[in-house]
Parts: sequence; structure tokens; C-alpha cells
Amino acid sequence: MSVAGPVRPARILLLAEMYPPDPRVGGFRARKLALALRAAGHDVHVMVMRAGDLTSGPLGERLTLHVVAPWRSPLQLLRAVRTGRADSGEAPTAGEEALAGTAASLGSSELRGLKGALLSLLRTPDEWQGAVPAMARAAERIGGAPFDLVYSTAPAFSMHLAAMRIARRWGTPWVMELRDPWRSSGSSRAAEASALSDWVDRRLYERCVRHASLLVTVADGAAALLRTHVGDGRADRVISVLNGIDEIALDRPPRPARDAVRVVYTGSVYPPRDPGPLAQAIARVHAQGGPEFELVFAGVTTPAETARIRAFTAGPAAARTQIHAWLPQPEARALIRDADLVLLPAQRWVRQIPNKLFDYVAARVPILALVEPESEAEQMLAAVGGHHVIRTTDAPERVEAITRQALAAAASADRLPVGDAAVLQPWTVANQQRRLVRAVEALLAGRPIPHDEGASQRAAAAGAADPRLAPADAG
Repeated sequence: MSVAGPVRPARILLLAEMYPPDPRVGGFRARKLALALRAAGHDVHVMVMRAGDLTSGPLGERLTLHVVAPWRSPLQLLRAVRTGRADSGEAPTAGEEALAGTAASLGSSELRGLKGALLSLLRTPDEWQGAVPAMARAAERIGGAPFDLVYSTAPAFSMHLAAMRIARRWGTPWVMELRDPWRSSGSSRAAEASALSDWVDRRLYERCVRHASLLVTVADGAAALLRTHVGDGRADRVISVLNGIDEIALDRPPRPARDAVRVVYTGSVYPPRDPGPLAQAIARVHAQGGPEFELVFAGVTTPAETARIRAFTAGPAAARTQIHAWLPQPEARALIRDADLVLLPAQRWVRQIPNKLFDYVAARVPILALVEPESEAEQMLAAVGGHHVIRTTDAPERVEAITRQALAAAASADRLPVGDAAVLQPWTVANQQRRLVRAVEALLAGRPIPHDEGASQRAAAAGAADPRLAPADAG
């Protein structure tokens, strides 16, 4: 449905945990959102807890950053007291000392279960509960006209609690974006939950879902699941908007002169979604006469990650392994483009999409992936074509056959771009954010929310730009 005439510019408050130059993925999503809304003519205020070395102030025309220090949550207070210092550098108060004494009294074995329940409750929905009152107060202090819409993206899920509080205070529409499922049986949060914290978490989630005017996910499967939570009467208020591709490579650089297949993984290494099984499969194929290889891990930030890499590359692979610390995004993407093969582990992700999938398919480099059957990642890679996909249920013989095929193809001097660019086109940031802006503007105008379901599996919509499209968050 279309409406004649331009959409009235709106004043929008966007809440997120972080914003670039903070290097984490959630910050990039917040920036894409802010820039897309600004490009559509709206006045955007971004409120975050962390933004690298940026401080509050204008980031250009119609875009303002507000960095808000969260209040210390009960869990952070407890840590501060137990270590003898507060996060803010202030000495613990008498009340905080009392809290520490109470926690210490729960250390006996017979009360260990109660202590675990208390700690899990202090992590509900996460340990950033202190951002809720801090952001609500900061929103009251922002001058100018009232906000027309509040938008929150999470994790951290406390962003949604803050946004709901602000939106209800002003009576404005609220868009709730879930980059990860809030309620997921396979998450580490679920594993740490007690019966009490799970009950509280579920009530908070249900309340947010009930009050949100529009719900956004970053995967089609997650949107389908969320529709079952909101009920048939509000299912049209759920849409998916992928994180997206900044720019699609039209070709691949010539293969450098090297004797080994360069296999690259970028990002954190953590179980169960880590590249260990893929790296071990490569080592087994090499031991059986496969091509020479070298493993490059970039983005390793903790000693625990380094130790894990050393563990699964022990033996002959150890001499063929390089480990690099975190790299700025342009350098990481250059490393991907230079690779002969990249690793994509997506174990236990069914309705989520690893963000690195977009960087990998955009570079048109062959991918060796480990995915769940019928998962979002498997469906997307099948749609693109040309990649090497192992299911977590595959027998060892099939795992090694696919790995051998991937290494042989990667060793070839023929470096044609991998994948169908026509399939990739709808996944560009510009196309995905255009869909989001249309939905937000429909909400503001009181019109039906437009749906392009299955857009991640279809050819580009009419009017889409060509693959040379510049990144939507440039400039």
C-alpha cells in the first residue's frame, strides 16, 4: 500500500548497547540503523553505553550520540564489594557492604542452590539492568520536541526494558529488535537460569513482546518463531531485516604464489560454535595425502581462545597455524579476500545467521561450513551455491569427503568468484535497511506494515541497485 506525498520527518530515539568505534558486531548494526533512518530524512538520537572513544554530541546533520553510563546493577555492586572496589572507583557504601555480607553467608554447601538462584536472578535479563533507569533519566534530559518513536536493538536485552519504559512514559510507538533470540533453550543464559530467574525472564520477555508496536529480527526463521509468540492477531507486526552485505565483490584477486591452501577464520573462538571440528577435518585430509594448508585465525582476544586453538591444532597442524589479535574491519575483510578457503562454524544455530556469513559470501570466497540441518545458514548457502556445506549430523566419511573437495577446489589456480550475485543482491545493507525504513514509516503513519517475507531467498526487488552499490554506512 502506498501513500501520496513525502513521509513527515520524525524524531527517533535509538537505544543500543554500543556504537562504533566500539568494535563489536552489535555496534555496526546500530550504526546501519541510524544512518538508514537519517538518510530517509529523520532526526536520529542514538543512546548507548559504549562508543569507543566517542563522547556525547552531534555525529553530523540529524544524528546525535548520547553516551550514558549505566547505574551499577546488583551483580556489579556485588562484584565491586567482593573485590573491595566499586566500578566507578568509589568506595563501597554501607548498603553495598551489607549486600556482600549477605552473599558471603550463602557460601555454605547446603545453601549453594540458593546462591546460584540469587546469582542467576541478578543476571536477568542480563547484568545491565542499571542501564534501564540511567537511560530513562537521560531521555528525559534530551531537549527539543518529543520523540515520535523509540527503537531498541538487543542484546543487551536491558535495552528493551529501557525502551519500553521510555515509550510508555511518552505514549510513543516502540520498535523492538532482537538480533539474538531472547528466549532460547540452547543459550548460555538458559543453562545458567534457575526456576525463579527463568520465570522472571519469561515475564519480562512476554511483557516486552506484548507492548512493542513492531518486532524486528535479523533472520527469517527467527521471525517465523516470534510470530508464534505474539499470536495470530499481531503476527503482521513481525518482520525480518538481515544484517546484510556492505558490498558484493565482482571478482577475486589472482591467487598469490604460495604452496599451501590458506584457510582463514575471523572472529571469536568459543564452543559450541567454533571452527575446531573443521580445522581437525582439514588436518585429517592432509594426513591422508591432501594438499598442504595453513590456518589463519584472526580476531582472537583472550588467552582462553588462544588455548582452545592450540588444543584443536595440536600435532602437525600446529606449525601451520597463525593466530592474530583483533583486526579492524577493513583489514579483516582484506584477509578474507586473500583467503583460498574460509571456515564458517554454525553449530546449534538454527534460526540465527552468523554475521561473518555476510562478509564471507560478499567476498565471493569458497566457504567450508558446519551447519545444523535445515538451518538458516544452510538454506542461505544453498541458495548462493558453490560453497561446501557439512551438516552436524553427517557421518565422518562424508565430512572428510566434503573437506577434501573443498581443499582441492581451493588449491586450484582458477579463482572465479563463488556464488550467484543475483541471489546476494537482496542481502545488501541498502536493500535490507530500505525495507526497515518502509516498515518504520508505515508504523508512524498508521499504515499496514509491508512484508517481503522470504526476501533473503529471492531475487532483488524492483528498483534495487546493482552489486557495485557503495556501503550504506559509508561517510
